[in-house]
This record gives sequence, C-alpha cells and structure tokens, in this order.
Amino acid sequence: ASNSFSSAKVASALMSYPDAIYLTAEVPELLAAQGIASANAQDIPVYLDMSGYTPGSSIGTVGDLELFICSEAEATQLSGVRPTSVESALRCCISLRNKVDARLFVLRLGKRGCFVYNGKYHYMFIPCSLEGGNVCGYVDFEAAAIAAEYLSTGSIKDACEIALVATKMAREFEQMSIPTREQIAIYASRKGIKINI
Repeated sequence: ASNSFSSAKVASALMSYPDAIYLTAEVPELLAAQGIASANAQDIPVYLDMSGYTPGSSIGTVGDLELFICSEAEATQLSGVRPTSVESALRCCISLRNKVDARLFVLRLGKRGCFVYNGKYHYMFIPCSLEGGNVCGYVDFEAAAIAAEYLSTGSIKDACEIALVATKMAREFEQMSIPTREQIAIYASRKGIKINI
C-alpha cells in the first residue's frame, strides 16, 4: 500500500488540513520528504514511526518532526547505541537527537515498555504484563496507538500509558483496531491496572 502513494495523493491529503500526519518508514523517501516539507510549511505536526526502516534511508532527517517513534532494533541501527537500560536508552536518544530534528523521541522496548526523551527530560513507562496473546501484527499497533493517543490528549505520558494497555488488550483479544478509551478504561478496571484515562 505504501508504494501506491503519489505526489498528488500527498498534496490532496494535506489540503484537508489534518491535525497531524502519521508516516512510517515504509513510505518511499521522496514522497515522505514531500509530505514532511509540506506539513512543516503548514505547521502540521508530523509523527514518524520508523517501522519498516531500511538501513541507509534518510527518511527521518528530512524535516521537523513532532514525534519520532522507533523500536529497539531501529533505534540501535540509527544511533549505534542499544537501549537496554535507562542509561543506554538516554544515550541512544541523545545520539538520535543529533541526527533527527524531533521534539519527542519514543523508544518502544517491548516487554520493558516505552522510553521517552524530549531533549531535556526522559521518562520510562513500564508496561502491564504482556504474557499471552498473539504477537504477530502488534509491532505497528503500539506505535499507532501512541500517536493516536498523543494527538488526542497532547500528553506523551498519557499516550504511552494508554497505548501500552491498549496493546495488551488488543493482543489478549487478538483484535487489530485500537480499542476505544471507554473499552480501555473498563479493561484496566477489571485487570486492576492504574491508568489516567
């Protein structure tokens, strides 16, 4: 599907005055660059999920980003630092910040949760248990949930916490759509998960 994008489709999408643009690294570089440049010119925030990153790609360095999301593997490839602890995750984000112009960096660390860095402060969000459920297909799900919740709440803290519960819930019930906030609240209450929703 990413290969079916065209310059005309990118321009058309931006004419609808979106609240934000969400891109993955699977989008062809030239089209991503066009989309990011156009969004920057219109003050539309860009959320870039590095899912599908190809080594050598410059997709994350072509403009200003609001949110830069990557997995542990992608972060390691891009920064040369493997984020296995809070200290190494911070070093990884500092290295990324020297290459990518983003306001917020989110490292998705699987069962270890999410690490967030804003250039000054860093936060570690520990996930609720991710035991059980099908793993396939949820790599992109978590990043999309973080982006959707960040757009909705404006708080990266709330976005990460809600996305981690949504991902656990989706995996448990093997669903591919992001649960509603009401569904997440009910699920969190039943499981005894403390969350600000």
